[in-house]
Formats: sequence, C-alpha cells, structure tokens
Amino acid sequence: QYCLDMFFQLNILKPLIPSYNLLRLLYNLSHQKFKLFLHRSLAAAIAPIIGSYTTLLFGWRGNFYLFLILGIASYVFGYFFLPAGVRNNDISVSLIEYVKILKNKKAMSYVFTICSLIVGYWVFIAMAPLLYVNDFGVSLKHFGWYQGSLAATFALVSLSSEKLFNLFGVKKCFWWGMAFFALALASILLLLLTNSQNPLLITMALVMLSAAMVCPVNILCPHAFEAAPNEKGKLMAMLTLVKFGTVSFLVQITSFFYNESFLAIGLTVSATIVASLMLCHKLLKMDNVFEKV
Repeated sequence: QYCLDMFFQLNILKPLIPSYNLLRLLYNLSHQKFKLFLHRSLAAAIAPIIGSYTTLLFGWRGNFYLFLILGIASYVFGYFFLPAGVRNNDISVSLIEYVKILKNKKAMSYVFTICSLIVGYWVFIAMAPLLYVNDFGVSLKHFGWYQGSLAATFALVSLSSEKLFNLFGVKKCFWWGMAFFALALASILLLLLTNSQNPLLITMALVMLSAAMVCPVNILCPHAFEAAPNEKGKLMAMLTLVKFGTVSFLVQITSFFYNESFLAIGLTVSATIVASLMLCHKLLKMDNVFEKV
C-alpha cells in the first residue's frame, strides 16, 4: 500500500512543475497571484476533506480509485486542451543545472520564505488525524468538520484575495496576513501554556493560520519566479522539493517527540511561524516587492 501510494504521489507531482509556465503565458503578473495560488493551494487545502469523507464512505481503497479517476481526467484534459509546445534543445535535464538556482540568492530567499509560510499548516494537517481521532477520540465524521473549517477558511480567503488586493492594495493585504500569523502564534502559545486538549480551540487557532498564509504566499509566488526569469521551471521544481522535503522532515521530528497531546505539534507549528516572520522581514529588505505591483 505504501509503495502504491508513493507511486501515485510521484506521478501526481509531475504536472505541478510546468504549471506556472502555462499560467505565465496566459495571465499577466497581477493576475498570476490569484490564479497560481488558486490552482496550487486551494485544491490542496480541500483535498484532505475529500479524502476523509472518501475513506469514511468507501474505505481506504476509495482514495486510490479517486486517484485513478483524477489521473485519467488529467491526462485527457492535458492531451486535448493544452497547446502544443516547441521543444527547446538548449535546455538540459542535468541536475547540475540546478546549481544556478542554488547560487541565486534572491530566488532561494523567496523559496525558503514561501515554504516557511506554508509548512507549519501542512505539518498540522499531516498530524491532525492522529491527534484528533486517535488521542482526542473525535469521530471521523466530526473530524471532517474540523478539517472542513480549515479548508473553508482557506478557500474563502483565496477566492476573495484578488478582490481584496484591488480594494485595499497588495501592501495592506500582506501586512494583514502577517498580523494573522502573529495572532495564530499567540493563540497556539496560549494553548500550549494551558495544556489545552480541546479540539475546537486548537482548530480555531489553526483557522487563523489558514487565513494568514493566503495573501503573503499569493503575493510572493509570482515574484519568486521573476527572480529567476530564465529558470522558472527549475525554480518551481526547487520550490516543490523544498516544501515537501521540509514538511516530511518536520513530520518525522514531530512524530518522534509526539506524546499524545498538542505539545509537539504546537511547538513545531510555532517554530515555523517564527521562522516565516523572520524570513519575510529579511526578504523585504532584500527585494522591495511592493514597488513591483
């Protein structure tokens, strides 16, 4: 089952790499913010909810059938609707080519900053079934509601982000996101200090984190690719690698110290929030994002 799951995940990740180049060709920079985040992150936020209810209704095999259906649909849509491209023989598939990305200080700063904004949320999503269902005794049905509140918040802010940018401006939306990160951090630390085992309170704190990351990531992603204009595909691959690699590492560390409470998860998420605030401060000193929009 584990090997089959890895096979599916590796094949599902492949289309993520060229996806930004397609959006770049279809939309200008201001519209890329909304479109990129919508297609990469909104779907990923809703996926755990769909997976939970698929498991509830059809068992664990149901998710593999769902993967198969989505894979076939993706192939059909890609084959018939994506425009044919012209092969560029000057591009090498050698791993040595990624050295250019690693040496690009600005591009890597964007990569680490964006990943730091995201990974805490995904560590919680990965550990939440164990915490809620196994240790808090939450039924799978009610667990879906808790997860659903996170996805609904994420979806609502994501869908509203373009309108928020137009209404209040990119700079204000970015700093509101940072304010919500600070509120989420304070809430999580309070839960840790009081040793809270209340799933509702924990979910409320994570709802703030879910809302917090939308606008900052939405704003920074397109500028990350502009930092490496000739290496956009490789930068997308690097961003995907760092994101999933960091989440995997943090889940392993959190699992090692997990003690059937929110403590280990809360400390990990808090550490990622602190790191994201520090990296955002450093990035804004390096590259004045708000002058480009």
